[in-house]
Amino acid sequence: MNNVKYYQMLEQLEEYMQSMDMETVNQLLNTLFEVKPVRLKWYLVKAKAMIKEGKDIQEVIEFLDEKCEPWYPYDDVEAYLALLEILSEMSGDGVESKRYRYQQDKIKEVFFGTQPMKWEFEEKWETTLQNMENSELLQYSDINDLSDLYYIKGNFYLYVLWKAVSDRLFSNTEKEIRQSVLQKWNAKYYYEHLLNGKKEKFAIIMTEGEERMSYKLAARALELLDKEVYFLEAEENAKDDIPQWLEKIAQSNTEGGTIFVLASGILTEQLLDRKDMKTRLERLTVTENDYQEENIAVSRYGDYLAYIADVYHMSIQEIKQELYQKPACRFSVIIPCRNVSRTLYYTLKTCLNQSFKGEYEIVVSDNSDISLGEDTLVYKICKELNDDRIKYYRTGENLPLAKSYEFPYLKAKGEFLFSLGADDGMLPWCLEELDAVLNRYPDQKIFLWHEVTYQWPETEGNFVGRSGMATLLSKNAYRKGSPRVLEYFTEPIFKESFSHYGNMYMLPQLYHNSGIRREYMAELLEKTGVLWDGINQDISMAVTIGNIEKKLYFIDNPLVINGVSSNSIGSLNNAGMLNIQQKTMTQKYKSTYGRGQRVFSYVERLCPPLGGYNSNCYTCIMYGYAIGVISDESFEAIDWKNIYQRSALELKKEDIMCDKKLHILRYAVSQHGDELLEWFDNNFYYSILEPARLIKEEESFSEVKDSAKPHIVLENKEIAVENSDCINDIYKVSLYLSEVWMN
Repeated sequence: MNNVKYYQMLEQLEEYMQSMDMETVNQLLNTLFEVKPVRLKWYLVKAKAMIKEGKDIQEVIEFLDEKCEPWYPYDDVEAYLALLEILSEMSGDGVESKRYRYQQDKIKEVFFGTQPMKWEFEEKWETTLQNMENSELLQYSDINDLSDLYYIKGNFYLYVLWKAVSDRLFSNTEKEIRQSVLQKWNAKYYYEHLLNGKKEKFAIIMTEGEERMSYKLAARALELLDKEVYFLEAEENAKDDIPQWLEKIAQSNTEGGTIFVLASGILTEQLLDRKDMKTRLERLTVTENDYQEENIAVSRYGDYLAYIADVYHMSIQEIKQELYQKPACRFSVIIPCRNVSRTLYYTLKTCLNQSFKGEYEIVVSDNSDISLGEDTLVYKICKELNDDRIKYYRTGENLPLAKSYEFPYLKAKGEFLFSLGADDGMLPWCLEELDAVLNRYPDQKIFLWHEVTYQWPETEGNFVGRSGMATLLSKNAYRKGSPRVLEYFTEPIFKESFSHYGNMYMLPQLYHNSGIRREYMAELLEKTGVLWDGINQDISMAVTIGNIEKKLYFIDNPLVINGVSSNSIGSLNNAGMLNIQQKTMTQKYKSTYGRGQRVFSYVERLCPPLGGYNSNCYTCIMYGYAIGVISDESFEAIDWKNIYQRSALELKKEDIMCDKKLHILRYAVSQHGDELLEWFDNNFYYSILEPARLIKEEESFSEVKDSAKPHIVLENKEIAVENSDCINDIYKVSLYLSEVWMN
């Protein structure tokens, strides 16, 4: 089947659907669903079938969520927006319906030069702006009209601003802010600050040619919220003065906190690209697409510690005390957790079963969904084990991934720190051996080591080989006695990581493959302006340290067990989606994006994270450039063809989000010009879109799970074991390896 035939079948089904019975419609849709990649057109026809079937309109809207990224007009984008316009109107949300219509008009204007017809929205916009400008006392109706108009234009953070004004001035009315907006990156954090009643500093920067009235009204709104507002009308030739202007405001901030900056997305990106701004300015708000970057973006400017103190509901003094505190024990084993399974119990058992006789702590940071309250499974497991070495902390908010690591690292009181996942484990000699190495190398602050890989038998889905089967793999054996410590240089390893993702495991991820002396955190802050950040906290840290350190030290022995389970975020992310019942990673973790979330700069969007190891790695490399740890020379030497080729080859047709991911990648390629885009289209784009029926596994997951025996490979040699229970959980794995390697 080719693309033409595939589309013809979908169009015929769409055309004749109303005269067909639903059983036949669904059978045909299921048949076409087996043709991969699943195209956006299939989702549109499926949505119309759901309407015919009598499904709730909101259910249909949720089904379409995340199925398209309308950054530019590719196949069926306009039809997608048009259908959502109709569905929103049917659901009674006229404002949302107008937003989708506005987006369609904007695409036509930007990409095709079509001037949209003037419709009632434009008249309402002009009338409302005039009313707001001329009124001394603002009316409830005008404020709500203006906030809705900003929402329609995709200017979500001005929408939040005016909703906050409505909440403050008309406290007797019901708060009507859209929860979907508060789930956008850092929107909840911003909204809380607008309403906290504190006289915080807000800097508004307007450049020539921008919509003056929106900026002036934003200043008025902030003053109504008791904020201290600084307004700058920056001429084109005076943009170089902006950093000094912002720094002067920040230095006058007696509380030492963050100042907020409101400027267009375009200007914000220009400022972020300046070397003197990389460690001081961070964008907090996202854009729906590049063609709406004239909308106002919100950033934070100033000291990073003041910012994260705010994120964690702490004072700057408390954060500094935690960062610079003297060690209270030899080791801190840090385990960030979120909505974990029972794997954590066995992980903790391996941490408690250590031959090391000195003092150490196991820092368990519970970032489980706040809606679950205090009595979480993480808390119950810690209480069940009832050991004083386990130090339990509950995050006060739903934290994004990077901040869920940063928070417990700050809480840790050990001299040497490293982290594990809630399905990883430690080998019994881990801390004892680390202690010996630390004594031998008192001046070295970073160490890496080998790890064993263990796949839990409860793993669901087919995202890794031998799914449903306990699998133990080790390339290196443990050798008793003083281990070799290898020295190597980082520069060649990092350069080769562009072509060989595996090199990232030779750089310190500070996540089960490496650790640091606690004073190194202060060095990280001094050299980069941040601590933990980026889309992947581990790879981002590997990129960062791999570029600021010239030499690393590697312990030539396995010390930990890298667990892979159905709770492993990385494995799930790289697996993609295999059925329409699965939630995307964005849908699963959207409650964590409200505060402390790293927002991609323009340069990071040149390598969008698509779920594959390589593409996510490239995003982290772009993050390294964005924060200034990668030089301009290294950036200019990037082979973009190599990056986009490897990202494209990782896309899996069986991933039902392949169509969306491919077009996100294609848009990034297009930012380099027509020549590179033509190369990408001819070599990857058309071939990936070519329909294919993929061969299914002969055995189902349940059959594999019931019949499979554990699989063990040690030192790359397959081992036969009679007792299949010896690797049924990660604690038994640690005992089994101790028996094999210590005797």
